[in-house]
Amino acid sequence: MKCIYCKNEIPTSSKFCMCCGKRVIVCPACQYGPLPMVAVYCPNCGKKPVEKPENENSNMTTQKTVR
Repeated sequence: MKCIYCKNEIPTSSKFCMCCGKRVIVCPACQYGPLPMVAVYCPNCGKKPVEKPENENSNMTTQKTVR
């Protein structure tokens, strides 16, 4: 498949483009893709291609500053 960002050929099982480093996804319902990570719905079948992305810092605790 081709990366939607840089148009270089990447392996079908890729989660990231090995040329530009951007994340790409394929719809798990119909295998349409690659789709950008900002895709809310698959343009081919209309299903949600990914769940809401987890916050990268979700395992970090937030601290409130007391003044």
